Formats: sequence, C-alpha cells, structure tokens
Amino acid sequence: MLLVVVLVAAGVAACTTIRRVMAPTTSTGTDGPPSTTTTSTTPAPALPGSFRVGLTTFHWVDPSRNTVNPATGADTIPGRVLTTQVRYPTASGSLTRENRNAAPDRQYGPYPVIVFAHGFDVSPWYYAPLLDSWVREGFIVISPIFPDESTALVTSVGGPQSPQGYHAELDLANEPADIAFVLRKFDAVAASGSGNRLSGVAATSDVGLAGQSDGAEAVAALAYGTNAADRSALAAMPVAPRAVEVLSGEALQGSYPATNASSPPVLQVQSAADTCNAPAEAASLFASLENAPVHLFETLQGASHLQPYTGLIPGPNPYAPVVDKVTTDFFRLELGWNPGGLSLGAVEAAGAVSHVSAVTATPPGFPNSPSTSKPDCTGFPVSGPTTTTTSVPAGQ
Repeated sequence: MLLVVVLVAAGVAACTTIRRVMAPTTSTGTDGPPSTTTTSTTPAPALPGSFRVGLTTFHWVDPSRNTVNPATGADTIPGRVLTTQVRYPTASGSLTRENRNAAPDRQYGPYPVIVFAHGFDVSPWYYAPLLDSWVREGFIVISPIFPDESTALVTSVGGPQSPQGYHAELDLANEPADIAFVLRKFDAVAASGSGNRLSGVAATSDVGLAGQSDGAEAVAALAYGTNAADRSALAAMPVAPRAVEVLSGEALQGSYPATNASSPPVLQVQSAADTCNAPAEAASLFASLENAPVHLFETLQGASHLQPYTGLIPGPNPYAPVVDKVTTDFFRLELGWNPGGLSLGAVEAAGAVSHVSAVTATPPGFPNSPSTSKPDCTGFPVSGPTTTTTSVPAGQ
C-alpha cells in the first residue's frame, strides 16, 4: 500500500524581519535521539519572494543493513543503496527549473531541513513540484530513492501487480531506518569543511519529516511508532523531528503509532476520493495520533491518490496549489522559519477552498471502504519521469 508522510512545523513569534527562533526541545531519552535547547535571536535580512531551486545527488550506501530480495521476498540482499536527491535554495540559474549543482544561497541561511519519503512505484522526481515549492520558501529537502520501491526497480521486476512487485514493497519496513541514515549522512555533509558545496548551509536542528503513501507510512512509523525497529530508527536520528506531514497515508502494519504531549506536531492530508489508501484508514491513523500537541487534518474533495502531490497526472489539478500552501505554512510555523503572522488558524484558513479543500482539527466521518482493491495507487502515464541520477563529484 502507498503511504504519505506529513511534515509539521513549530510556531514562533512574528517579526518584521526574519528571526531564527528555535523552540526549546527536550531529550527523548532511550526512545529517541538526543536534542538540545538552542535559541538564536540574531535578525537576518527579509527573505526574497522566492528562491531558485538547486539540486544535487548523493549516492550513499549503508552496509550494516539488508534489502529485501524482490525475486523471492524470503531472503535479503546485503547493504542498502540510497541514492538521495538534495534540493536547496540558490540565487543562481533558472527561475522555473531545478539547477544542477548550483551554489547554495548563503545569505539567508542556515535553512531548515525536510526529509521526504516517496511512495511505491514512484520516485522523488514525481513529487518535484511539491518539493520545489518548499525549497522556494527557504527549506532544504532531502529525498532518498528507496532500494526496492522506486519506479525503476518495480518496473524491472514485472510491475506493481507482479509477485515480485509485492515482494519489493515488503522492504517498506526498512525505510524508517533509511530516513534516519540519510539524515545522518546529510548531517555529516552539512558539518564538513568548506570544500563541500552544502557545508554550513543547513539548520540541522530544525528537521521536519514528510511522506506520501508508503512514504507517509514510513515517516509516521519513524516519528510515532512503538515497535522496537521504529524506536531504534528514531534513536538513530541525529535530532528529533520537530514536525511531521503525512500525505495520503495510513499506519504501517505492526507499528501501532501513538503520541503523547512531547510528540512532534502532525499534519495529515487525505483525499476524500482516494481509492488506494482509503480515507477511513487515514482517519484511523488520526485516532492513533490524537494525543499529538498539534494535529490538523486536510481533506481534499475529489482528488485521486497522487494527483494533489504531483504535476504529472493529466487534467485539472486544483489541489496542488492548496497542498503546496498548507504544507509550506505548516512547516514555516512549526519549524520557526519566517513565521511572520502565521498561526494555526491561518494554516486552516489557507486550506479553506470551496469544493476543493478544508483543514480541520478532526477528520470528517469517512465510511469504511468496502473494497480491498487499490486501482489508483500509481495512475501515472507510461511516459512519466525517469529516476536516472548523476554522480556528484568528490567534495560537492
């Protein structure tokens, strides 16, 4: 099943110029990564109306863990290859497309970080419009390509409906730890010397998680899961997430997500017409997370499973601009980035678009889905984007 990860941000006081204010955080003890209280009140210049988007790609390998073998589902392949796209604000190049290996804009940083997890039989390229919208507002977005769930892998083993496609999706259970791993690798890049392009650009203590479909399952499990593997992955994070966004997602089986007063805020986004991840499943996840200190639910009327998050499905898409706005404002608020006059009420108001979207404190009463079929879990044209990536030169 496909899941979406929701990103959440933490609110701070408004000011006329950008003020980096990091809300105090407390250690999660044995159940999560250490975190420290950091406060900065150094004013910075007002942000530009929009950043350009820089893009670079890393090829990271975790030799300590295994990948599900999609040929059998019963044995494993040593290691996990995690090609990872990093999008970041830049002042160079095109206004309308991503700029490969452009110099990052350092004037307004360091910039908060969002880790985004893609769904089954897709890759980060499919979500580029949404990910780029976050970067244009001043976020760094890290998006790994999961070893077994990408379009390239699923196609190579016979497609999503094949037995091997089913086996490939079993690798989802390993993805919470993948997210923690790529964040640790990026943390090292951001802390490295001046020879690295992205050194010193990221505010690595300000981290949000987001995911769609299977990716949403993975981020919800990482942030809120109660089983041993999920708790171990959270403890391996270099810093506890401060916000989570779950996009068209449900609970990862066996994770049993739960929350308490110290859990990160969460935004769920769900189409009322989703026939892949049923709205009732999203409502069930909401009930599991009901103790989160901030929890909003955005309902999209009439959208398909992937339509609100991509620009690739033919036909009108009134949902994408609303989702871009609500998810961006939620991150700004909860991660304390350029919050201006933002409030939770303003986030809700941004999602109040007649016949398109509404943001509420609780989900509507979705009926249970009578069918177990998932006809629109992909829905992309055959000519969708490729997952081809290029290596990054040493020191980049």
